[in-house]
Amino acid sequence: MGSRSITKITFTDTTVRLYLHWGSPEYQIPNMAEFIFWAWTLDKPWTADSYRAYLDTVSDGSLPAEPTDGFHGDLEHYYRITIGENGQVTYVYKHLNFDAEDWAVEFQAENRAELYDEAIRQLEAHRRWVADAIEANPKAVHYEQDLAAIDHHLHEARLYAQVEALPGVPASACQSDFHAEHSCERDQCSIWTPELTEIADRPPRRGDHDDGSQD
Repeated sequence: MGSRSITKITFTDTTVRLYLHWGSPEYQIPNMAEFIFWAWTLDKPWTADSYRAYLDTVSDGSLPAEPTDGFHGDLEHYYRITIGENGQVTYVYKHLNFDAEDWAVEFQAENRAELYDEAIRQLEAHRRWVADAIEANPKAVHYEQDLAAIDHHLHEARLYAQVEALPGVPASACQSDFHAEHSCERDQCSIWTPELTEIADRPPRRGDHDDGSQD
């Protein structure tokens, strides 16, 4: 059946409308947060080409890539994202209430920090769901693998939030802009910890595919 979504993203150069068969928020919100952090960290322009370059580094299904100009049957999720020249992000997630046949706003972010915080919340909720599934079915080995992956992504999402909380980061379009504001060399930056350097230098993960286990 899937958990179908449409994601409309306005970049600095164009707007794209993309379909994804597995588009539930416990995957999509953390995955988009990771793209945003990746682009900020590597000084990427906030363009559709940067998004496509990122998709080339992660496995199929982690973020929407299929252009669409219409609606697909049983659409359940709608994401509306706008990214400005300064790297600022607005993010709206709507979920379809099938009984009422109406769309309700489930989450709205006005900046990167709010997106990162919601990514953490989604991962924490997903972790609780998987932990309960393990307790109910201890022999389901794939849940143990899911739990390990969630823990990894949760650790990184918390680091994204930690970076965004540094003075000067919220107003910066990219990492270089942030460091330029206080005239430092990044490796000697007094407010940039070794762990933050490690995650900033790490290549993007191979994306997880949403298998619809919660749908």
